[in-house]
Order: sequence, then C-alpha cells, then structure tokens
Amino acid sequence: MNCQSIYRDSRIQTIPLGKLSPMTLHKDGREQWKTLPTMKEQGMWYPIHVCKVDQRLWIAQAISGINRKPIINEDGMIWGVKMGCNRFVTAEMLNYTTIDCIVHANLDECVQWARYFKHIDPLHNSNPDSFEGKFTYE
Repeated sequence: MNCQSIYRDSRIQTIPLGKLSPMTLHKDGREQWKTLPTMKEQGMWYPIHVCKVDQRLWIAQAISGINRKPIINEDGMIWGVKMGCNRFVTAEMLNYTTIDCIVHANLDECVQWARYFKHIDPLHNSNPDSFEGKFTYE
C-alpha cells in the first residue's frame, strides 16, 4: 500500500519504505501527536525528500540518535530521507509499504525543495512563487 502525496509532480517516485533510511528523528515523539493525526485525517500533503549517499557521507553527516542501521541498497548507496522523516516514520506506523518521494541529486537540493514546499505551500496557494533555489539552510 502506497503512502501517496496529495501534491503531484512528475519527479515523484514511489519507493519501498524498506529501502529508505531516516537521516534525522525528533526525540519528542511529534510523529505521534502531530504528523499521525494529520496524515490520518488529511493524507500526506507533500512527498518526502531523499538523497542517495555513500557510507562515508552518511558518517560525515554525523547521523546519530537513530536506533537503526542505515540500509545499503543494491546500488551500494544509502537512500537517506533528509526531509520528511516524521512522515516516513508515520507511514511505517500506518503499515504502508511504499511512499512517494522526490530523489534529489544532493543534500542541499533536498533541503531547498523541502523548504520551498513548507514556506510557499503550492498545494494550498493558488498563485505560488516559482522555485528559484533560494531556500537554503539559512
């Protein structure tokens, strides 16, 4: 069963949850009190953002506080969920087997697109600004 995003985009891919590794997790349980009710009532608004990284980059990113080992896929890469980890964990809780993702070329692109969706909210904005690569870590 696929956890489909309401927002549609030609870049969206459906990927098995078992191939993805979250790069961050919040320790306050927000997937229980925030994300779970929203996804049950309204669905998943936007796809999660994934970047394929090697083990060296995974370690360099100092992925800590996660009680699961990263999954090394058949291409030798870790398909890291950079943005949307709460939605990923919630999809697992709801027994989905696949989830809608956008796979980006690098981590910066993941962050930029996720922040674009968060701040511009094209799903609920009838005249959204176009993405111009302006949503960075700052």
